[in-house]
Amino acid sequence: MNSIQQNFKIVEGEFTPSETAEVLFTLINDKIRFHNLKISETTERFGGDTSHSERRIKELQASKEQIKDMILTARDLGQTIEINGTIELKVSVPTEKSTLSFS
Repeated sequence: MNSIQQNFKIVEGEFTPSETAEVLFTLINDKIRFHNLKISETTERFGGDTSHSERRIKELQASKEQIKDMILTARDLGQTIEINGTIELKVSVPTEKSTLSFS
């Protein structure tokens, strides 16, 4: 099996502490909402395992706290924050279809 991989710059540049908070906390809060929804759906419909989403919520909350600390430090120092946010997508492709490409 082969794979096709591509990177996308989602966020790039220098931001004020308040802009940084808005950009990153929006992303993190949306991911937390996504996992909460997955937990609700899994519990109500399937009664299945929600441990992955529960773990991710805890990880995201911990990251949010660490980011908040950095933002507060930058604010107190009167500094901007550089964000380089790249998303990597990878699609596994069966060998017989390995000529597929995304451009």
